[in-house]
Parts: sequence; structure tokens; C-alpha cells
Amino acid sequence: MVGLARKGEKELDCPFCGKGKIKTFYKEGYKQANTSRISGRKATRSYQRPETYEVLENCPVCGKTKNEIQKAINTGKTKVLSHEERIAMLKKRGLPLVIGGKQLNQRLVTAAQELKTTQGILLGAGALVLLMLLDKY
Repeated sequence: MVGLARKGEKELDCPFCGKGKIKTFYKEGYKQANTSRISGRKATRSYQRPETYEVLENCPVCGKTKNEIQKAINTGKTKVLSHEERIAMLKKRGLPLVIGGKQLNQRLVTAAQELKTTQGILLGAGALVLLMLLDKY
């Protein structure tokens, strides 16, 4: 279907509780052709428009509002994570949570000392300059 889409009301399950039936206005995805003309030439490009849902009522079971349900349908997220939950999830993945800090400075100092002894004074001096810059910021 080019440029046309089926429209109509459709009942969906509530994304939060899964029990309530919510009335939505559904518009099917479609392809739309756009033509641009300049200096006697024209170019036609087609774009795929996504399907859309517009929520018409609140959930009768859990009491969520139309705006909350609309946001959950558009983003696909039903739960907002708290700060503590995000931190726990990042720790579980093994990502560092502090950029810089004493541990990084200590690692840089030991690396600079190793460079000074093994690679020569110039490389060690460059690492020490890097350490001085990090201490300022």
C-alpha cells in the first residue's frame, strides 16, 4: 500500500498489568512517496511510516492514565529504573562507576615509574606530565 493506511479502533492489553483492555486508535504503517523537483529534474523517494497507536481511555484495572500508557506503547518501557537499580545493573555488568579517583592515579603513577625505568626518561616524563594534567582536572 503506497500512501494509504488502514485506520480504526483496536483493543490492546494494558502494557503495565496485562489484564485490562484499552481502546486505541490504530493507524497501520505505510509507504509514502515524496517527489522533489529542481531544474527540470525530479527524484522520487519512498519512506516507510511506522504504525501508530493513540490511546483513547485509561486502564480500568490498574488505573494508569492515557499519557502513561501512550508513553509505554511508544517507548516499549513500562518500568522506570531508580538510581540504585541502575547502579546495581552497571556493577553487575562490570562497568567502572568512578572515572578517575585514587585507583586510576595510583595505576598511572606505577605505569609512569615502569616507563621511566624500562623505556627511558622521556617516556616517563611524558607520563608524569599526563599525571600532572589529571591532578589539575
